[in-house]
Amino acid sequence: MSFNSIDQGVKNDNKFINRGLRDFKIELEYLKNDVDLYSQEKISLEKLQQTLRNTRNSFKEIEFFVAYYYPEFTKTHLNAAPLFHIEAAGTSAYTLPPEGLQVLDELIFSEEANEQKEEISTITNFLYNSYANFYLSALNNGLSSGNNKTLPLRIELIRIYSLGVTGFDTPGSLNISEEAAHALKGMSEYINDEAYFKNFKTEKANLIIQQAITYLGKNTDFESFDRIEFYKEFIQPLYAELGSWDGNPDDLKNFSGWNVSNKDFFKADFFDPYFYTILKPSEDSEELKNLGEKIFYDQNFSANGTMSCASCHLPENAYTDLKQKSASNVEEKTVLRNSPSLYNAVFAKRFFYDMRAFYLEQQAEHVIYNQDEFNTDYQKIVQKLNGNKEYKKAFKKVLKTEKSINRIFLKH
Repeated sequence: MSFNSIDQGVKNDNKFINRGLRDFKIELEYLKNDVDLYSQEKISLEKLQQTLRNTRNSFKEIEFFVAYYYPEFTKTHLNAAPLFHIEAAGTSAYTLPPEGLQVLDELIFSEEANEQKEEISTITNFLYNSYANFYLSALNNGLSSGNNKTLPLRIELIRIYSLGVTGFDTPGSLNISEEAAHALKGMSEYINDEAYFKNFKTEKANLIIQQAITYLGKNTDFESFDRIEFYKEFIQPLYAELGSWDGNPDDLKNFSGWNVSNKDFFKADFFDPYFYTILKPSEDSEELKNLGEKIFYDQNFSANGTMSCASCHLPENAYTDLKQKSASNVEEKTVLRNSPSLYNAVFAKRFFYDMRAFYLEQQAEHVIYNQDEFNTDYQKIVQKLNGNKEYKKAFKKVLKTEKSINRIFLKH
């Protein structure tokens, strides 16, 4: 079995993790057996639903570990969203069917479960076989266990709040409180391994976790669950407390824009936007932003002088145009698709429907050269910029150079 390049494979020595991985495999065996019995009408749907809940709860207790060290395997095979997802391959993309626990939750807790027996069986078998191979590989080759002990826990708190209590992770059962409690229970058992966390003061974290589990036990209704209170009283304090451990070593700096020093999900520093662009913090300034805004609205950069970035990305419409297909540079003609919102576009991994652009600067090039859009090239744009005194002055101030504007400057 192959794993993503950032999935690792070194020995883990936390007893709880080893036990949890084994227990999850056992629960999957129970699930596989009950799916077979349900297909033969030998058990009720309610019994199968309970077995699935037990299986999901078992997974939740080790999710922080598996999802951190084996992210691609987890999101593809163990707990993928119940939607066809796009997989990028070079400059092309293809769709893959969903599989894993989320899909089973939607199917088994649906009113059509009886008609979906074959699909339930197929997905369960895929899940069981994928994990069985993974578990066998773990026994033979060891499991990941990097120097950082707290980042997986903090990311799990983000996951609990963004995907768990919102119901995204349980589209059929909406079993948010029980699963969040098991996720926290797993975190607690992990940090209470005295040999593994012997140099950490875990009392405060344990107290918050136990209080949170008690709260979840008393607040089980999806509709009335107070997510703001849950965040303020438990998630955020625990997130900040774990963030104070171990000096915040950053195992993710090469492939994640999450700011590990952040203490509150809702603060502006939660993400590092510079991770997602070639622009460096030292190059950024208010003058650069103003210059970029001016260029964004300037129609003169298109070949016929009728189109700017703002032609299709209107601020009043969340930087879209609210059209099924965006207008082209020819009257009454459209391009193939509509314009996406630019909000948080910097955080996207790939751009365009077919994912052909790898970063924002490359995305802009496709618009510049497209015959139905700007229909121009960098040389012509550079000529227009150098022929404009106002732009020359602005570029000189921003980039602190006497050189003429060139394509490299535009990349900034």
